[in-house]
Parts: sequence; C-alpha cells; structure tokens
Amino acid sequence: MKTSSAGASSTVRLFTTWLFVAFALPQLHVGDAQDPSCAGRMIQQLNACAPFVSPSPNAASQPSPACCSSLQNADLSCMCQVLNGPSIPTLDRTKALSLPQACSLSASITCN
Repeated sequence: MKTSSAGASSTVRLFTTWLFVAFALPQLHVGDAQDPSCAGRMIQQLNACAPFVSPSPNAASQPSPACCSSLQNADLSCMCQVLNGPSIPTLDRTKALSLPQACSLSASITCN
C-alpha cells in the first residue's frame, strides 16, 4: 500500500498532538502559583501549535495558519504561567516563546 507524504504528515501531527495532550495536560495543573484553568485554556487554544512546539526532530519547521490564528486570541500571561511551570517533556519552551515572531504577530512573550 502506498502512503502519501500528506498522509504521513497528518499521522505525525496527530501523534504529536496526542503526545502533547497525553503528557502535558496532566502536568500543567501542578504548582501553587499556577491557575489550573489557565493551563486547560492554553491546551485548548494552542492545540494547533503542538506540531511546531514539539521537541521532536520531526517537528514542524513553521507554525500552521491554525496555530497562528489561535495565538492571536491566546492569553499570553497565561502562556507564561504554563511555560514557567514544571518542565513539560512534549514542549520545546524556546519554540513556544518564538510563536508570536514565527506567526508574524506584533505581540511578544517575555516570561521570567
């Protein structure tokens, strides 16, 4: 059976998204200073960005249009809470911080 590169790409995206949700969601609610509802919102709002922010060597080289659209409405202070929380194995923090620039948005993320 012959598989197309589009089909393989969809499979990689689906797998990466599943990994992000399966491993990141349970870890995002940890920590006293972190708002659990914030983490849940970020997962929902930025799910389309999972293929880009994955630490995998097969991660997308650019965020998708759906990711950039979601980012426009995301609460960036909430995103900082998530990024400053416990380490998330399925998230490349540097790539996550680069999302606004990668999406050519005027906003920026500065998380201490």
